[in-house]
Amino acid sequence: MEVSVVKASSDHLVFDVNNVDYSFANALRRIMLAEVPTMAIEYVNIEVNDTPMHDEVLAHRLGLIPIRADANDYEPCASRADLQTGKNCIELVLDVTARKSAVKSDGCVHVLTKEFRAVSGEGAEVSASDKKKKKKKGKDESSDEDDEDADNFMIHQDILVTKLKPGQRIKIRCFAIRGIGQSHIKWSPVSTASYRATPKVMLKDMITGSDAEEIKRVCPKNVFDIEDGELVVANMKACSMCRECIRTPKKRDSIALGRIEDSFCFSVETVGALAPEEIVRRSIKVLKDKCITVRDHME
Repeated sequence: MEVSVVKASSDHLVFDVNNVDYSFANALRRIMLAEVPTMAIEYVNIEVNDTPMHDEVLAHRLGLIPIRADANDYEPCASRADLQTGKNCIELVLDVTARKSAVKSDGCVHVLTKEFRAVSGEGAEVSASDKKKKKKKGKDESSDEDDEDADNFMIHQDILVTKLKPGQRIKIRCFAIRGIGQSHIKWSPVSTASYRATPKVMLKDMITGSDAEEIKRVCPKNVFDIEDGELVVANMKACSMCRECIRTPKKRDSIALGRIEDSFCFSVETVGALAPEEIVRRSIKVLKDKCITVRDHME
């Protein structure tokens, strides 16, 4: 197996895998979607809810908020009765009372994820007492990093939770536990994970002149180029198999489209709980453990 990274960023990874078959590619994709553990809000205690949003809808909405925490730092939790703060769950509290000074243009107070307060969790970088010490620093000594709410496990600080009218209040206590996407999509670490077989574009005959210009023009992905008056395949991987190059041009019989059956291009986009390359590593680890289990049972 050969792996080469095409594009890598904090939330998106594109890589090629060669010398594998469809079964491996599909297994890896399904594991990334459904079997890599993450943390998500599962239990919600609603003490006060003056919003027009029903409790059940609010609880479901909270569960879909991505949590910044490594699930490997926490033990599995079977039920609400088994909750052990800091060992198998992250406890988060949201207590907001709408004040007239915070009213937006729509006449409401927006409750955002940055207003959550982390009560416990192994992933907290800064304790509440440490934050108080930082606030005592002078203006010259403070930095953007110091001002960041580091013990807030919310990956995205500006997700709208709900809206309040002046005088209304919301007070909830949430518990995020370890789980996998197979149980519920809120535990899936990726927003999307896909693969496609590497396209194969071949020119059977030499194409020149106006025919070459026409084929280059009709291709929406700029797969073809003209060098020394002759049509060449310049960017084969960009081909989306739209078949425009063999639909109307006169020289369409000179082009052959296909796929390389043992080469695949993966695209992984993360919600932020784990880096995309870490998701791939853990997916391979899960697949490896499955193979070991099957081998042991066969023996």
